[in-house]
Amino acid sequence: MEKLKKYAAIVKEELGRYAGMTYANAPQLKMHYVVNEEENEFVLLESGWIKYAFHHNVIFHLQVKNGRVRIFCNNTDIEIGDRLAEKGIPKSDMVVEFVPELERGNGYAKN
Repeated sequence: MEKLKKYAAIVKEELGRYAGMTYANAPQLKMHYVVNEEENEFVLLESGWIKYAFHHNVIFHLQVKNGRVRIFCNNTDIEIGDRLAEKGIPKSDMVVEFVPELERGNGYAKN
């Protein structure tokens, strides 16, 4: 249980850093950081208007569950797994859910 709390705190802190960022080329886009403490689920969204188009996108979606950090979505070029590993979560305790199980590698857990 202590491991889950540690992992959740690391994920929460790391995604919180990105929540405070803005785009220089689209300052009207706002970040929305959604945290579900009960489910240890973390989602970072962006939304707003750019000219005549409304944008609403999931940037990151992670969950800490069953002893692992599950990465459901990463719509950036940031290697969030590497960042979390630098903070103390071993890649062997992370699952990249959006990659088919047979293709998962680079030290990440298969399931």
